[in-house]
Parts: sequence; structure tokens; C-alpha cells
Amino acid sequence: MITVLFGTLIFSFAIWGIGDMVKNYGANNAATVGSTEISIAEFRAAYQTEIQNISRRIRRNLTAQEALSFGLDRRVLQRLINDAALDEQVRNWGLAINNETIAKAVLADPNFAGPNGKFSRAIFDEALRNNGFNESNFIASQRLVYLRGQIAESLAGSIQAPKAGLDALNRYRNEQRDVQYFVLAADQIGPIADATGDQLKAFYTERQAAFRAPDYRAASLLVLKAGELVDPASITDAEATGIYERQKASRFSMPERRMVKQIILSDKDKAASALEGQKAGKNFAEIAASLGLTANDTDLGLVKRDDIADQTVRDAAFAAQTNQLIGPIEGKFGPILLEVVQIVAAEELAFDKVSQTLKSEIAAQKGRDRLRDLHDAVEDQRASAKPLQAIASELKLAYTKIEAVDASGRDKSGALVTSITDPATVIPALFGSEINIDNEALALRDGGYVWFSVDGITPSRDRSFDETRDQVKTAWLDDERSRLISQKASELVQKINQGAALSAVADEMKTPMMSVQGVNRAARDKGLPATALAQAFLTPVAQASSSLGDTSDQRVILFITSATVAPANDETNKGMNGEFAMALGDDIIAQFVAQTRQTIGVKTFEGAIQAAIGKTN
Repeated sequence: MITVLFGTLIFSFAIWGIGDMVKNYGANNAATVGSTEISIAEFRAAYQTEIQNISRRIRRNLTAQEALSFGLDRRVLQRLINDAALDEQVRNWGLAINNETIAKAVLADPNFAGPNGKFSRAIFDEALRNNGFNESNFIASQRLVYLRGQIAESLAGSIQAPKAGLDALNRYRNEQRDVQYFVLAADQIGPIADATGDQLKAFYTERQAAFRAPDYRAASLLVLKAGELVDPASITDAEATGIYERQKASRFSMPERRMVKQIILSDKDKAASALEGQKAGKNFAEIAASLGLTANDTDLGLVKRDDIADQTVRDAAFAAQTNQLIGPIEGKFGPILLEVVQIVAAEELAFDKVSQTLKSEIAAQKGRDRLRDLHDAVEDQRASAKPLQAIASELKLAYTKIEAVDASGRDKSGALVTSITDPATVIPALFGSEINIDNEALALRDGGYVWFSVDGITPSRDRSFDETRDQVKTAWLDDERSRLISQKASELVQKINQGAALSAVADEMKTPMMSVQGVNRAARDKGLPATALAQAFLTPVAQASSSLGDTSDQRVILFITSATVAPANDETNKGMNGEFAMALGDDIIAQFVAQTRQTIGVKTFEGAIQAAIGKTN
């Protein structure tokens, strides 16, 4: 049966736009789905619960503005509508489930299991409290969840991925290519002639919007940072030593690590071949090569004991000497040959190496303890309409005056405004506020707060050519450089595809030719820029193409020498089948819910939704 968490699945796979939004205000409802009403209170409660859940995950308060910018209100509404549509279908089909079945499912739910793996009443009760349920309404809600799960199970419970799909997925993930390439830089295309005045004016006219002066905000900020309320220098060695001793084993000690290689001999023919090689005295690398395995296929990397899930393999790897062929060992996935290449001894950081870090952390914790009192003190002062600067002076808190900042965080000269604490939080708030209004405090990502007022707004305007001449000249030069290097790259690609060797063309351009072997789409450490790596898998074998380099004034000229795909083994196919089948199932369920919504009919009431989340237009 689909688990208790099926509601999460519906939330994740289908976020439809609200095409059926109507403007009339529903008296008590945020939406109706057929005969089911989603009340304002239900929507508001679900919305606030989701904000609280996200806040717990990110370990800070998610602000109302952030929630709206992420579209959280629409996502929550869509989840409620999707659930209601399935509930309508449950009633239409007459599906039912008895209390005994629900009770068994709850008792077996791992979310409510204690340390012994069995149902824990204490954990169950705590979960209900944290999510605003009592036992009766939780059981009622779970009845609907399980019944929705029956629909999902009947639609997608036994889907198998088609072989053609698995083959395509295997090719996408495991195709390996050998690539030759060189980098064409801007200094290899020669000097660029200066633009004439007419060229610059024409360039300005074509792109005038790019040179438009943005909106600016002048603002006052009162900042309360938890990390700055207590000076780390005031923390004694005794305080820090106590923390160090308690955390030394878990935090300041690095256990022994080993560089381990392994060959899994799940295939009988490979196992026989490997064992014959072992009897003949071949070493690990020779056996791996005889089986067609690369370093990527055998290398587990530098691992700690707990990093190896299979206990038999773990014990053998951490008992072995270096450069010693171990095995075959009977692992979970078949016989295994091992080799330990390197042993890094356990180490422990001394107190003097971490004392400053610990003192800063202790100071920050003490600062958080003072944070609430100071927050309340600021709010008390604001209630008496005292200006932010006066409050900051009285309470000895940081106060900042911003003369002008645009939405990207720059001043009128184009320089970043570095005096704004947590600009990702503060700047959007500045541009969402009117002048001289009493704004709510913003919760900062470090746990502090900032109170702000917008003191002035300078609206966006077109700047004249004379004002922007230097910017226009720089932009024209960048554009011309990009055009010329792109043109040169196209000429070189054409030359190679007409028969010239890439190495000869690289020599002609006085730049070294490089090559990589066996790269796949996930390779990020082979030297190829990400754009060139993607282009390598769009280019036919024995053909050349080009892509952007690491910077806008570089082009990578590449040539594909070979492409191979190793056939998937049973274990790989099993994993891909599960992923593919799940994706297909999600898609089928999403289409079913969409059709159900259309058939049943959905109405949403924008006025009620806006009022429920405290948003006014």
C-alpha cells in the first residue's frame, strides 16, 4: 500500500498554474472542488504549517515575503486542491477502508518507531502535537490519505519501465566519450579596432534599455546580529575546554581512513576469469584491466570504516596491509577482491587549534540568548514611534544609512553596497516597501533581525548617450570581441570537419591540444568546461564543434574521437527500472489528477486567498 506520506507525493509531482482563478470573493472558502469546500481557515493553517516546516529545515524563520516569492501559497493551495479532487473521486467510486486497517498501518509506520524499531506511543503523540493533530482528526485524515493511495496504487503500482526507456537511460548515464580539444582565447584573434562615434550611438540605440538607470532606494537600517552581541574574547579557556572535551571524539577527531579499491565478481564468467588471474599471480590492477574495468569502476576513494556499508568488506579492508590483494570475500553483492592503496592514520585536533572557533561559537550562543530581550526592547521603542536611529543610539545597536541601492545591491556608481547585512533578505524587502511606513522586522539568516524604513525612492529612467558613453564603449567592445571569437571558432570547426586534423589547427593557432578519455555526462573534474562537456555529447563521433569556455571571451574547439556504452548489468537495470517506473507512475497520477480536476470543476477565490495570507493589493 502507498504509505502515509502519499500526500507529499501529490504535492511534489503536480504544481499546476491556477488557470481557473476567479476574482469574486468566496464567503468562507479559498476554493471549491466539486462539492468539497477548502475553507479559508484550512488553507491558512496548511500555509502556516508549511512555513513552519520549512523554517525548521533551514533553521531560521522563513519570512512572509520569502514564502510569497517562492510561490509557497500557490503550492499549498494546489496540494489542497489535488487532495480534494482525489477525495471526490474516492466518494464517487465508493472506496472505503476500516479502522483496523488504518490502525495496523499506523502501528507499522517507521515514522512512529522507537529505538527498538517498534511503534512508540511517545513519538506518535509528539508527531501529532508538532503537526497540530489530535488522534481522532489524524486518523480521519489518514483514512483519506490511504484511500487516495488506493487510487495511486491501482494506477501506477505495478508499472515496469520499457526496455527501450532503460536502454536510453543507460546510454545517457553511462555513455563515455574520448575528446580532443583546444581553447581559443580572445588574444588569438588579433586587436579590435576602436568603434566610431556612429557605431557607439547605433549600439546605444539598439540596446538603450540595457543602459537605463534602475530604481534606487534610500533606507535606514537597525541591525541586531546574534553573533556580535557577545565578544569571543570574553569567553574563557575553561568554558571552551569543557565544550572541546565533550565534542572531541565526534567533532575534532578524524578516524583512520583508507584508500580502497574493489572488484565485485557478481558475473560468474568474470569471477572465474579473475580467480584464474589471481592464481596466476596477477595483481589487482592487472585483474581489473583484464575485466575491462577502469579506475572509476574500482575506486572507493579515501573512506572511513563506517563509509563501507557491507560489514564483511569493511572488516577485511580495515584489517589488510597496503598493496595486498585480498579475497575473494563474500560480500552482499557477490564475491569481492580488495586492495588497500593507502592508509591515513587517525588524528585529533589539539585544543589550541580549535579554541578560537569554539569561543566564537560560545559567544554566538550567548548572543542568541540575549537576542530575544533586545528584540523586545526594540519593539517597545518602536511602539512609541521613536526613530530607528534614536533606538539604535539608546540600545547601542548598529545603525546604517543607505543613500542609494538598486535591486542588485549596487549604488549609483555601480559599486556593491557592502554595508547591508544579509542583502538577499533585506534588499527585496526594501523594494517591496513604500516610503516611511512601519515595517515588520526581518529575520536574518544568521538568526538576527533588521528593522528598516525606506526614506526615499528614485524611479528608473533612461540615461542619455553622453551619460553612458564609457559603459556603451565597454559593452560594444565585449560584444565585438564575442562576435569575432565566435566567428573564428566557426571557421576552425568548418576547417576540421572538412578534413584538417585538430592537432594541426591547434598548432596553427599556437595553442596546445588536449584530450580526455572516458568522460561521461557527470564528469566535472576532467578539465573540460561544463558547457564544452555538454557539447561533447551533442556532437557526432568524428565531428568537430565549439562551445563557450570558462569565460565569455573563450571558445572550446572539440573533436569527438569515440563513444562507447557499457551494457547495464542486472543490478544497474534493477535500480534504473525503479527510478524510471516511479517517474512514469508520478506522471500517470499527475495526468489523472489533472483530468479529475477538470471533470469535477475547481473554483478559487482570489480575495479570500489574499486575505488568508495577509496580503493586500
